[in-house]
This record gives sequence, C-alpha cells and structure tokens, in this order.
Amino acid sequence: MRARTYLFFSFAIFGVALLVGAPIISHATQTFDQSTWRLPLRFTGLSWTNPKTYIPTDMKNGGRYSVPFNVLGNTQIGGINIEYNFMEYGNLYHISATSSARTLTANFYGDWVSPFSWKQNGTYELKIYGYPPPVVMEAQWWRRPLAFLIGNTAHASYSYEPVLTAAIHFTVRDANNNCTIHACANNVLFIPGTEASRLYYRGTLNIEHQVWEPDLYTDIPHLAMNANGTSKYKLYTKDIIGSLYGNNATENSLVKKILNTNDLQVYEKFKHFMNGLVASSTIKQWRAYPYDWRYGASDIVNNGTLTEIHGGTIKRVYIEKVLEQLASTSPTGKVTIIAHSNGGLVAKALIQKLSADGKSNLVDKLIMIATPQWGTPATIGVMLHGDGQTQGLGLIMNGKDVRAVTKTMPDAYDLLPSPTYFAHISTPVVTFDTHGSLTKKLSDAYGATIVSFPKLADFLENSANIALYSKSTSLLGNLFGNDSQTGSTDSLYAPTALSSSLINKSMETHAVLDAWTPTPAIAVTAIAGWGQDTVKTLTYTTQQKKVCDTLSASAIGAFNKSYCTTISYLEHTPITTQDGDGTVVSPSAVGNVGNGLYFDSFLFNKNGNGKIIHRNITSAQPIQKTIKDILTGINPNTIQYITTTTPTNGASPIKLRISSHSPVNIVITSANGKQSGVVHIPGTDFSGVKRDILGSSVQVFDSEEYINVPQNGTYHIVAKGYANGPTTLQIETISGNGIASTTETFANIPTTASSTVTFSLTNGKPTAPIIDLTGTGKNTFTIPISTNPLSYVRYMKSVIKGMDLSRSEHFVLNARLSAIEMQLKGENRMGRRIKNMHRRVNMYQHFSRWRTQSIKFELNILERYVEQQFTLSAHLSKLTHHHHTTRAWEGITFTHHMRLHHAQPHLTAPQAEIILGMIDRLLTLI
Repeated sequence: MRARTYLFFSFAIFGVALLVGAPIISHATQTFDQSTWRLPLRFTGLSWTNPKTYIPTDMKNGGRYSVPFNVLGNTQIGGINIEYNFMEYGNLYHISATSSARTLTANFYGDWVSPFSWKQNGTYELKIYGYPPPVVMEAQWWRRPLAFLIGNTAHASYSYEPVLTAAIHFTVRDANNNCTIHACANNVLFIPGTEASRLYYRGTLNIEHQVWEPDLYTDIPHLAMNANGTSKYKLYTKDIIGSLYGNNATENSLVKKILNTNDLQVYEKFKHFMNGLVASSTIKQWRAYPYDWRYGASDIVNNGTLTEIHGGTIKRVYIEKVLEQLASTSPTGKVTIIAHSNGGLVAKALIQKLSADGKSNLVDKLIMIATPQWGTPATIGVMLHGDGQTQGLGLIMNGKDVRAVTKTMPDAYDLLPSPTYFAHISTPVVTFDTHGSLTKKLSDAYGATIVSFPKLADFLENSANIALYSKSTSLLGNLFGNDSQTGSTDSLYAPTALSSSLINKSMETHAVLDAWTPTPAIAVTAIAGWGQDTVKTLTYTTQQKKVCDTLSASAIGAFNKSYCTTISYLEHTPITTQDGDGTVVSPSAVGNVGNGLYFDSFLFNKNGNGKIIHRNITSAQPIQKTIKDILTGINPNTIQYITTTTPTNGASPIKLRISSHSPVNIVITSANGKQSGVVHIPGTDFSGVKRDILGSSVQVFDSEEYINVPQNGTYHIVAKGYANGPTTLQIETISGNGIASTTETFANIPTTASSTVTFSLTNGKPTAPIIDLTGTGKNTFTIPISTNPLSYVRYMKSVIKGMDLSRSEHFVLNARLSAIEMQLKGENRMGRRIKNMHRRVNMYQHFSRWRTQSIKFELNILERYVEQQFTLSAHLSKLTHHHHTTRAWEGITFTHHMRLHHAQPHLTAPQAEIILGMIDRLLTLI
C-alpha cells in the first residue's frame, strides 16, 4: 500500500515537472504590432564613397555635405543592428526647393553596394525600411507533454510587410561650386510678356522711330505682318517697358499727378528689384530678353530677334545664346528663367529646344508669372473687336487699326483659349442670345454656347461671313457691317474674320507646349494672380439704335427718301470672374505642371498695398519675395498673400456695373474720395484708367466702358463727353457668377465734347441724372427716372431747347411736343373725372385708346419731320460747302459761291439720332 502510494506521487510529481519544465514548443499564431516596432540602425543614414579618394561620406540626419556631382560612387545604407542589415532597403528623394514635392532619385539595399552619382543641389530625404525578426511564442500547455513525441518544433511568426525604421534629411551641394547652401543662386534670364518690349523702325536717313509704344495712330500700320508670317517692316527692339507715361516731360508730370503711378507700372519696379538682388550679391547677374512679340513662341526661340546692340548695330540675337552666356558666368553653372505672361510660353519653347540640343542641364528653375499657359478668353474680344485698344480718342491708338494688324500676328493666336483650356475648364468662352434677330444666326451656326476648341475656331474664322446685319440700300451698311460677305472693316461691333492658317498654327504650338512635362531636374513654379475681375465669357446680344446716314442723305435725288433708320447691331459684353488677374484666368496661369501658387491681389489691395493687375504683377512685393526665396532655395509657401490653393477671401461678390455705350468717359468717385474709371489728361491726347476704388475694375471696349464697383456704397458718377452723339448709360447688378441684371437704363442722352452727365448711386439706387450740355452749369436739365410719359415729353422739350437748331426747327419741334404734352395733361384730368364716375369705366378705356392713337399719329408726323429736316440739312450743307460754279465771261474767271439766305436747316446726324431715339422711347411709355 505504501509502495503504491509512493509510486502514485512519484508519477504525479514527474508529470508536473514535465508540464513545467518541458521545452518551449512554438506553433506561433501571434505577431507584434508593426507600428510600434523599430529596427535599430547600424549607422544613421547613407554612406557614399568618392571613387577618387576612397573616403566615405556618412550622411546623417540634419547634415550638410559637399560632394562632387556626376561622379559614380559606392553607396550603402544600413542599420545599427548588423544582424538584420541584409533585410533593409531605402528610398532616396529630392525635395523641391519651391514646394514640399518629392522626386524619387534612387533605391538602395542594406546588403548591397550600389553605384550612385549626385546631380542636384538641395535637400534630400532618405526613408529606410526593414523587416522585423521572427518572434518565438510559447505553445499551449496541453501541447508541451507531446514534445517528447513530436520533437522540439518551432513555427516562428514572420511578416512580409516592411516597416519604416528611419526617415532622415540632409542637404547636398556640388563640391565643385564655390557657393554655400541656401546662398547659391543662379543667374537669371527674364522673358517679358506680349507688348512689353519696345519696337523700333529706321526710316528715311536711317532715323530711328519708336512704333511701340505708339506716339500716334500712324505708328500702328508698321506692326502689320505678311501672310507668310514675316514682318512688312524691318522692326527691331532693344529694351523692355518700365512704365507707361506720356510723350514728354510735361505730359509725364500731368499723368503722374492725375493717375495712380502704380497703374502705369510695367517692369520698372521689377527691374529695381532684380538690380537690388545683384547689389546684395544674392545673384551674380540677370538679363532681360526683349523680343518682337508679334511672332509665335517657337519662332522667337528658333529665329531670334533683331536687336540693337552697343554702337547702334542691329543684329539677330538668339535667346538660347543669351541663356548660355548667363550659364557660363553663373556660380552654379545654371540659369533660372523668370517669365511674365506670354514670356512663359517662350520659356517652355526655349527649354524644349535646349533639351533637343542636349543642353537641358543649363536650367534648373522656371518661374512663370501670370502666363496664359492654355490661353485666356479676353483675347477673343481683343482680336475680333479690338477691345481695349483705342487710346487718346483714337489719336494714339485706334481699335480698328490695332485689330487689323493683330489678326496678322501669330503670337496673338497663341493667347486664344487652346484645346487644353477646354479640357480643363468647362465655362463657356462665348454665349449667344438665342432670341435676338442677329445672335440667333450665330447660335444656329455655333450653338448657344461655345465650350470646345473646334467651335471656337469655326466662330473665329467664319462669324464675319454670316449675314449679321439687315441689307440696306443706303451707306449705313458700310457703317455697321451690312456686307454679309466680308464683314465690316470699320465697325468694331462686327467680328472680323481671323486667319485659319494661324489658328491651326497656334493649335500645333499648344499641342507641343501644353504637353510639355519638365524633367525632375527642373523645378517649375507657376504663379497666378487672383481677385481681379477677369473676362471668362463674352456674351453676344442684339441691340438696336437709330442711325442717320449723312453721305446718303446728301446725294442727288435724296429728298424723297428717308436716310434715318433703325439698325440692329451686335453687342458683346463681358462676364467676369474673380478667378484671375484682370487678364488671365488663374486656372490657365497655374496650368498642370510644377508647383502652382496663387497671389491674392484682392486681399493685398484691401490691406492698403495698392492695386495689382496683370500688367504690373511683377511689381508686387509678395511676388518678388517668392522669386527671391525660390532663387535662394527657400520654400515660399509661407509668404503672406501667396497660397497653394485658390483664395476664398472676397470670392464671388455682388457688384454694380455702370457702363456707357457712347462717346463719354465715366469716372466713379466713392464716399472716401477714391476714383475708378477712364480719365482724360487735360491738355494732352492721353487718357488713363484709374482703379483706386477697392474691388473695382475697368474694361474698355472701344466706345463702350464697363466699370464694376462693390454693390454696397455711395458713389458719384460723372460721364464726360468727348464727341457729339447720343449716349446710353446703364446700371446693372452683377451676381456672384458674373450674370448681369439691368437696374436702370438712360438712353439717347445728348452728348457734346464739353457736356457732362452726373448722378449718384446709393446701394444700387440711382438719382435722376443731370445733363449739362455746355459744361458751364448754365444749360442743364434732368433725365426723369419714372416711366411717366408726361415727364418724358417735358424732358424731350428741354433737350431740344438746348440743341443748336434753326429758329424754325425749334418752333416746329416744340409745337409738336407741346401738342402731345397737352393731350397727356388732358388725359390725366379727364381720366380722374371719369374714374370718379364709377359707372363710366368703359368710357375711360375708350378715351385712353383714342389718346394713344392720337399721340402715336403726332409722333409719326414728328419723326417724318425730323428725317426730312436731316436730309435737307445734309443736302444743303453739301451745296453750301462744296458746290462751286465757275463761269468765264469776257476773259474773266470767277467762282460763284451759292448762298442760301433763307432759314437753312441745322439738324445734324447726331441731333437727329437723339430726337428719333427719344421718340422711340416715348412710344414705349404711352
């Protein structure tokens, strides 16, 4: 019994011993959390060995190292724990100097030695990955006794997912360069924009004459080009434009006194900034490349530009050679290209040529500022209608002449929206009112909206060939483009036909430029302006006006015909967006290559720093600070007013638009005395644009002016005449998406070269405009805002009283209008009596219809009288001034001037048009 008990306890103790002391047998089923595991490194980064000296350079986190570039050296990474070195690998990235973008440069493995050469200055990031070691786990308790039977087996856990073990940053520079880290800036090549290089011509006796900027409208034809893309005149350049001033010291003084000098800036402040970088030794050298901007980007790069060099010699200078010279003296052996506007397209073409020539290593940074990489819609109006091209009342620049030469310039076509534009931007560039008699023809041909390049190209080439205007037997067709076969060369209302071959050439140009992808060795930065009203769509409508044709009326046999008629004409108005710099929409300026940045010019202006638009954007301090940081290798993303995403401050505001469709210049003054509008410089042929009101914009389309101001506020408006004719002033509310709704229209306002129209606006509500025909304050009258026909008849009498007419014309016109006035007064009195007789409502309605027909009859007679007097006046004026009878009698020759001693009519075409327009307006009120 005792023996059995002993034996039992012996087995029990032996079993417990087996259970506790059995070997660890692992069929592991669990792993450690990888996010908390880090493999120790053998050394902190990357080791690169110079093959010439066999001296390794251990690159650690935060270090700065100097190594020779383009030299293959043995490279190895590793960790502190040598046991797992064979399981490590690393990715090396180069970090852009202008953004946080990373470019993969090389891959390394911890147990391999790989050849690698350094090629770029700057900051690098090395990410090292490894695999965790196997993890041995204890087996479940019930398996341990079986170890003696199944053996000492282990199934260790192993993960095939790599673990980031280290991320280190260090800076590398070329040991063969003398510059230091973050103080190693390239030389700079600056490429200006379109119309920003002066052009010259040497005529008789080899005397130089500047044709751009023009001194007189006679300079413009010198810009014309032949059908084969060559210049008709041998133009050359030698400098870029600093500021836009007058033609002499006196004019300059007046311009600076009246206009904000910042509005006249082009590159003056930018040149001062670049010269300062040289003076401070930030850069060694910079050079601007003026060029003949009439040519396309590829032509400029391949064919060079005629340029006056030292000593007055004119030779062809090639931009590629200029860049090579800058690279040869650059501390880094490389060049940074800074390009404004169209200069960005030239820069792209230049880099592509450098690449084709095996010289792409000469450029490592490209900064494009406000470049229309895909084109911009504002160019459509410039080319079809000469928008914004009339200056000095046509004496300096005439929109018709500018349009005629612009359509021959390849460069202008490159600025039109390209196929890439439509691929990225869905907003229509052109819309047509489908209800207008003229615009319906266009919508039938091209659709209500143009949202594709083929439709745009078709419109640009062929819209002038569509019968946009009613046929007429008079010469009115010549004035308003009635020739449906060729369009109009005189009227800027009618679109001109653009060259199909140049459109195709621009499409080919953009196919190459828009597809360009920079190599990793070139850091591209594209800066877009934001916050200024920028044309995104041109909307076409059909409008009507009275037109009297003096030439036809003065013809022989014209007495029995009417040469005043209602003309339908095409009018285009802008739909704007804040998403641009006033010329280029920001999506096109940012593009789709490189690091895109936005300059918030609205907030910049709001904070009292001045108005910045497309033309003077390089003068903005935030832009200049960005340029300096990029040049010196500092990330510019922390600069005030510079953002990496589209700004939202002040986006899509509701605005008021005050527009003129006539020979007047509008100036708007805010409650704090700031002004925006078109200002004529007294004593000169010069006029300039002021944009001093915060959030305002000014767009000039020949005789049409559009001025936008914030909706809330009090404004004083002055419309100053500069010619004779009828004026229409319109007040509209512009919604956040740019759509306009009319608030008030004042049509057929009499205008002379000395007249003024003044009124005020408070939160969009106008006061009654006051007309001063002579500008002396003596001959004034008020335009009624109400739709009361009696008030309007009295206004008509005031207008006619102020006209310079013959006594008989004054008498007849006043008598007719007085008769209408009496009828309207009578209706008011009789209407009140009849309305008081509640049983006689039908009698009042019958009387009202009779009164309306009677007034229409009187107005018809008045209209016929005005047309007859105009025809007679035009005919007799021709006889008085041009008809001479030469008689010979008894050997004596003399000239007999016909004199008309009776009361001669004085009704001119502008006066007739104003009266007839007022008659039409009254007909809508009765």
